[in-house]
Amino acid sequence: MSNKNFMSAFEQYNKSHEQKKRVSGEDLLKKYFQIKEGVQRIRLMPPLSGEEYFEKAKFHMVRETAYNRATGKTYLGWKKHYCSASNDPKVEKVDANGDLVLDKDNNPVKVRPHCPLCAEKDRILATQDQSLVRKKEVELTTQAQKIGYAKNKEIFKEAMQFTPKDYFLLRVVDLDKISDGVKIWQFPYRIDKQGVHDYFMTAIGRFHKEFPDSDWTSISDGCTFELKNVEATTKSGHQTTKLQVIYGDSKLSPVTLDEILNKKLAEDTTKWSDLHKKKVRAKITHEQYLERVITKTNPYYDNDQKKWVFPDPKDADLQSNANNRSDDDLTESSSNGNQESSMTQAVVANEMENTNTQPDMDSLTPEQVSSMPTISESTNSGTSESGNIDFSDDEVDDLPF
Repeated sequence: MSNKNFMSAFEQYNKSHEQKKRVSGEDLLKKYFQIKEGVQRIRLMPPLSGEEYFEKAKFHMVRETAYNRATGKTYLGWKKHYCSASNDPKVEKVDANGDLVLDKDNNPVKVRPHCPLCAEKDRILATQDQSLVRKKEVELTTQAQKIGYAKNKEIFKEAMQFTPKDYFLLRVVDLDKISDGVKIWQFPYRIDKQGVHDYFMTAIGRFHKEFPDSDWTSISDGCTFELKNVEATTKSGHQTTKLQVIYGDSKLSPVTLDEILNKKLAEDTTKWSDLHKKKVRAKITHEQYLERVITKTNPYYDNDQKKWVFPDPKDADLQSNANNRSDDDLTESSSNGNQESSMTQAVVANEMENTNTQPDMDSLTPEQVSSMPTISESTNSGTSESGNIDFSDDEVDDLPF
């Protein structure tokens, strides 16, 4: 083997092992950008090939069974879930026998991937009185129609809890933690144009007036943005906070003065789909888990018993497997279980809407666990005023794993 061929083979060998390298929970957490108190200075990074500056994806926000380590009891907490039907490419449709469905030109019919939560939304909507679905209230002429119309509204409200919501996902660098590399900032779309995306558009507009020929995401000559939470009063008179996005330095500048670090940031290909994706828990698939979320019988990790718990008696076999796990399985479950249950006592808006590597959560300190991203943080960061949102004291678990 020539020296050139040997070096090529050696490089491939190293890469194959790098791909299988275990990612620690601490390293993974560094990739999630979080809003904190005080002023934060960030840089927006150039989009990766084929992506937008502000990527957009849909996620479900639903209640599910979770375990509270402090009380030792279960509760219904809010959690965000990846929507396959909205985010994944279309797949070939098959019939009940598993055969491909073809169109009139004999080509495979493409459909959206199955999402149990979307399917549940469609199932609920199908129970409406279809003769009244497109009617306006003023068009109702009989008492029976008015009763049916009111029932349709209740059915619609029930279905909307399973509707995926729009989120923006942004590649950023926290200038206070540059060594963490590129992070992903996820925040909700706001129909009232009072969200993080809207604030950035205003700030970027000011930047372009001053530097019309410059790229605000340039690593060598870009723009620094400042983020700050300020006190605000809602329309209903409640005190809250709103996020300000400010075009900071009135000058072009590199991300850092360290050229080696700038090069490293330029080569950082972290993208949102590396972090926010379908999850595998308790040895069941993403879809199987969501099916159980619908019935509030999803498995949860009990930190006291150090095992996954399946509330539904129909899952007796799965529960038995969980009870008889090997030490290796229990270690993996413990890692995942800590991820699932470590975020508690956060607020979430009622109207809101696995990775292949296993993060090692046991390596985290309590302070690091408490700093994990929550829905309340991402939601507050995207609102100018939360007066039109009803906040509750429900617990939320928005872990990305």
